[in-house]
Amino acid sequence: MQIAKLCVQGVSTAMPDTIVSNCVRRMREDHVGSVIVVDSARRPVGIVTDRDLVLRVLEPGLDPKSLPVERVMTRCPRTMPRTASTLEALQVMRELGVRRLPVVGDRGELVGIVSVDDLLQHVAEELGSLSLVLAHSVGGAGLPVRVGDGRAKTSTQPISRAAGEAEC
Repeated sequence: MQIAKLCVQGVSTAMPDTIVSNCVRRMREDHVGSVIVVDSARRPVGIVTDRDLVLRVLEPGLDPKSLPVERVMTRCPRTMPRTASTLEALQVMRELGVRRLPVVGDRGELVGIVSVDDLLQHVAEELGSLSLVLAHSVGGAGLPVRVGDGRAKTSTQPISRAAGEAEC
């Protein structure tokens, strides 16, 4: 699946000269852990995360009310084209050790952001669908299922077929 279908399009952004305290306010208001720093053409030039703020502003004792975000952002963040696959995005995240990737359009303009949480949710849904296919294919076979206390219990109930499905 292309990440354009998963990415969040309402991205919190700032210009490089935005004051850090304004970025913090935006992160709080938008309930996000990062702000993408963009140029006048909305191309990502940096990213600032809540972790960056702690390590690059608070720990050294800098004043967030007078510090421009360009002084503490991670410059030239790795971006992903909107046509990239979810597997490509996961691979880049793993290689770089990042949890978020800006998603860009054909001209490099910001169109969204994809996070490891977005990708995990997608993978979990895919695995759930796959497990239903597998369970459906074995029909009445006893399948191990977990009960509330974590014990494995074998179910012998066949999974019912959808109305109108043919038996092959």
